[in-house]
Amino acid sequence: LGLSGLDAAMLVRDKRGEPRSTRFLDKRRRFIGVHMAPGIRGDLHGLDRLVALAAPALRAAVPAGQAESPPPTWPLFLAVAEAGRPDDDARLAGEIVPILAEASGVAIDASRSRTFRTGHAGAAFALVAALDELQKGAPAVILGAVDSYYHPDVLAWPDAECRLHALDAENGFVPGEGAAILLLTPGLGRGAR
Repeated sequence: LGLSGLDAAMLVRDKRGEPRSTRFLDKRRRFIGVHMAPGIRGDLHGLDRLVALAAPALRAAVPAGQAESPPPTWPLFLAVAEAGRPDDDARLAGEIVPILAEASGVAIDASRSRTFRTGHAGAAFALVAALDELQKGAPAVILGAVDSYYHPDVLAWPDAECRLHALDAENGFVPGEGAAILLLTPGLGRGAR
């Protein structure tokens, strides 16, 4: 809902979670409603939109103003859309990490970072890899996921199977978008926090 935790909490409290109409039409020639993040231009799609969603979440998750110079770099384990989806972009396989680092201003160890393109299970695969890195002695890792259905070809994909929410689609869903990023560090006795 928002570009920060406070934004999201205030928007939920204000009951602003309703989908907004897009300029995209479904196969019945009706405008498609989507849960869209505020503040992101409607003409951004694909990788550019994912970066616009994830960069604020990355800045919020990783502490700024470190006294250390240079600042520490940690690997990013990021779940993204599965390969073969209508908005597939080869840059999601790895190039998104340095692009996201530059857009957010957060130092990321790109050589140890990984992206996971395994659909809905991507976040679970990313979590397992992040915890494994912590068990190997990493002082911290960044765990995240980002996705957006706000793309004309992606919206056409569930529409073709009558999966978009509508009066005549009992099994439909309202498409959305979002990013969630956490900084994980070794915890006291429990593995990670």
